[in-house]
Amino acid sequence: MDLQGSGHRPNGFNKQLSLAHAIISNPLLFAGVAGLFGLLVGSFLNVVIHRLPIMLEREWKRAAWQMLWGSEPAAAQREPYNLMVPRSACPACNAPITAVQNVPILSWLFLKGACAACGARIPARYPLVEAATGLLTAAVAWRFGVSLECVGALLLTWSLLALAVIQRGLDRNPRDLMRRECNRGEAMASLRAPNRAK
Repeated sequence: MDLQGSGHRPNGFNKQLSLAHAIISNPLLFAGVAGLFGLLVGSFLNVVIHRLPIMLEREWKRAAWQMLWGSEPAAAQREPYNLMVPRSACPACNAPITAVQNVPILSWLFLKGACAACGARIPARYPLVEAATGLLTAAVAWRFGVSLECVGALLLTWSLLALAVIQRGLDRNPRDLMRRECNRGEAMASLRAPNRAK
């Protein structure tokens, strides 16, 4: 039987269409699904909040070293460090975080706010960011519905939330890191100045 020619679709496909239509047409359901998705986004934002200042610090160090000495530092040859790699791990013992241990909010509650491997405390900032992201995502979805405005508002909301947490110093403050690296660069430049004079 030619399903495509007869205009029929498999039952599974029809169910998916019905579910998608139900979510889109029901603002409350759409906001709820968006909120659940927001929890996953919040988990990623925690990675951004933790790693972005470190990435910036490493880049500043590399640029300062290259400006002062005209070459790349040896540390630049190490494994890449960005938002995707390396795999998330406990800062205290470097034990990798499994998928089960990375479920937003629930994993933190189940582990009682501690690393499963070494027992080091996991800051409450992690579930708080996930919860805040979920709630804000649901609120934006409720306000704008299914639209391009909703997509733009969500991207802006997520970005501002991550920057706000970094700026508040719950992790590292990029401004402090920049100030520290500038001071270090000035000190290195002053040490090298006499050698240039010779």
